[in-house]
Amino acid sequence: SSSASSSSPPPSLLEHAAVDASGALTSDDEFAAVREGSGLTIEEYVNAKHAFVELSRSLLYYDSEALRGLAQLQRARERHLTESLKELQEQLQAWAPVLHLDFNEQLLEMTFAITAKRQGQNVGTSKEELLSHLLGVANRACSKLDFDVGKAYFVRSRREVHALRDVLKNLYMEECIPY
Repeated sequence: SSSASSSSPPPSLLEHAAVDASGALTSDDEFAAVREGSGLTIEEYVNAKHAFVELSRSLLYYDSEALRGLAQLQRARERHLTESLKELQEQLQAWAPVLHLDFNEQLLEMTFAITAKRQGQNVGTSKEELLSHLLGVANRACSKLDFDVGKAYFVRSRREVHALRDVLKNLYMEECIPY
């Protein structure tokens, strides 16, 4: 029986080996940490999963009537949101066996969480309310990844979520704050 510290890294993580501008660890380095016994923790995995769920829940708001004419928003969705969700899911899937988790079970949990009706959440329908909500989701996802997941993990996902947040912040300022 092999332990997580002696297992080889999932191939999908090795495909993304690169050092970003801040010098954050790459996927190869992530698994060097695992082999040394200091890899991603289950708590960090759960926090990344929460970021994935919240970002996924926000998808339907991008198609709201009040936001349809905002080409910059749709480009941000197509580029940053889609890419961050893809990266998060790939990383969650790759880390699951390392943490002795069944990814199919994780996927079912995430799907249930994404589709579950939330109590007491009234987002509103105006452009201002919707953009504020989307910016809040992006801010929470950034915070979750920045403060509750080690900097060495989910590097590309984090970069895309930050880019999404920056676009949403600028769009909110342009569209909702009169000068």
